[in-house]
Amino acid sequence: MESFLTEYYSKLSKEDLNAYMESKAKQRYRDGEIEWSTYQAHLKTYRKLLHFKQVTLFHELDNNWANKFDAFLKKHIQSRDKTNSCWVHHKTVKAYLKLVRRDHIIKIG
Repeated sequence: MESFLTEYYSKLSKEDLNAYMESKAKQRYRDGEIEWSTYQAHLKTYRKLLHFKQVTLFHELDNNWANKFDAFLKKHIQSRDKTNSCWVHHKTVKAYLKLVRRDHIIKIG
């Protein structure tokens, strides 16, 4: 029953990575799981995702999506070291995909 109620009242999106990431980042900061600077970095990645695509459905995520996101980042990042900046954004997305899997939102692999 506890598991059902947790799922029922959860505001985490079960369809959209962008919505999930925004809600989960706020929850993690509020719960003290991440620091303010980490929260801000995760929101930066979230904003990049929104700029790339307003809605990113979980079923769309594959290597092709990752390659397109990478190309988008390389085109739109205004940094001297684009490679590291792109890598950080990919790492953040990957971390949230692990949380999606842990939260049993979707099954990956």
